[in-house]
Amino acid sequence: VESVDLALKILDGSQIRGKTLSVQRAKFQMKGAYDPALKPKRKKKDKERQKKMQENVCKGSYNCTAIGLQSPDCLALAVPAKAAAHVDYPHLVCQSVYTGEPKIIRARLFDWRPDRMRGEPLKCERVVILKNLFTPEDFDRDVQLLLEYQQDIRSECLKCGDVRKVIIYDRHPEGVAQVTFREPAEAQACIQLLNGRWFSQRKISAEIWDGKTKYKITETDAEIEARLTNWDTYLEQEDEQKEETERETKSSNIEQKTSQ
Repeated sequence: VESVDLALKILDGSQIRGKTLSVQRAKFQMKGAYDPALKPKRKKKDKERQKKMQENVCKGSYNCTAIGLQSPDCLALAVPAKAAAHVDYPHLVCQSVYTGEPKIIRARLFDWRPDRMRGEPLKCERVVILKNLFTPEDFDRDVQLLLEYQQDIRSECLKCGDVRKVIIYDRHPEGVAQVTFREPAEAQACIQLLNGRWFSQRKISAEIWDGKTKYKITETDAEIEARLTNWDTYLEQEDEQKEETERETKSSNIEQKTSQ
């Protein structure tokens, strides 16, 4: 929300290469009216395919929920198992109540994501969590600190590699920032560089993200309104400083011309 307001106030009406930019909030709405009569009817082949899938429903004695399915009566396709399946995937093999033949259940048969290769690092291994960087009250007193912290962290982490993203959870009581690198080795180098270092008179800790913990803090309406008010005040002060700088520059130019 803050970035949208910032873009509207700074970019709207600005001049770039002799052209005026127009910035406005995006509007998401459906084109035209919804007509249920136009809904495409299911073809006969689709109905036969669904019927065949239901006939192959797995109702084996194995616990399908342990392999990521929603219930033991899973709706995943049952694929005939090969001899190697009993060796490589013993926990995925169950018996079909319809044929009595061994079946191998693939919980993500229709998943578009490719299977992770053996030994391939997890995505969370590229993410570093920094703690004890600040307190939420620091940003209440000076909104500009948020941008300064983000820039300082990025510039310091660039020493370790390609930084993809820096997120500061400014409302988290532990003072958390999240840095995403391109490679896991760069994240490990960042931990060696920053773990135990002092930053703004605070000893920070750096660790690899576990891939599960969520650090975003939900704010109340009053806290959001107060924060937006601080942002508005900061933007107004910044505009006033720019105008004052422009006036001083013009006056100095006039004085130089007069002296000549």
